[in-house]
Amino acid sequence: MDGQDAEVTPPRSAAPRTNGIAVAAFAVAFVGGFVGSVLGFVALREIRRTGEGGRGLATAAIIVGFALTAVVWAAGIAIAVSIVHQSGTAPA
Repeated sequence: MDGQDAEVTPPRSAAPRTNGIAVAAFAVAFVGGFVGSVLGFVALREIRRTGEGGRGLATAAIIVGFALTAVVWAAGIAIAVSIVHQSGTAPA
């Protein structure tokens, strides 16, 4: 081989940078449910505007955030009903 027969491969294009808000939204969604969902929506808007990566993370943050919020609300309602039931009187 004299160097002229070598194949030339085009340079790979770099993957789009992951949106930082999407990463933060995903992390926060597991702890702060609703806040993570809101950050997920903010991240999606920014991703649409800038073309960055992270759409999946932002979407997952929205889903996890809403699911966690629903679980917390359901647990709160169940606890409140249990307390009222145990006291034997309904609130006025």
